[in-house]
Amino acid sequence: MPELDFLGITSLALADAVNPCAIAVLTMVLVTILIQNPDKREKVLHGGLAFVFAIFIGYLFYGLILIQLFQSLAEFM
Repeated sequence: MPELDFLGITSLALADAVNPCAIAVLTMVLVTILIQNPDKREKVLHGGLAFVFAIFIGYLFYGLILIQLFQSLAEFM
């Protein structure tokens, strides 16, 4: 199994965060909000970017925790 460093985990989190289903749902929700509030375009954009960033951070932490867990388990085996 190849050794993963922080850059590798970050790349995997970024690749996994680009989920077509989540992006489609996010797009539909943001378009619906924009139809109701066309004057709040910038707020809707910031909300969408915050959502994508939060998903990325979540996957990044999840990956780092899994790596730590597997490294700890490897010490016992």
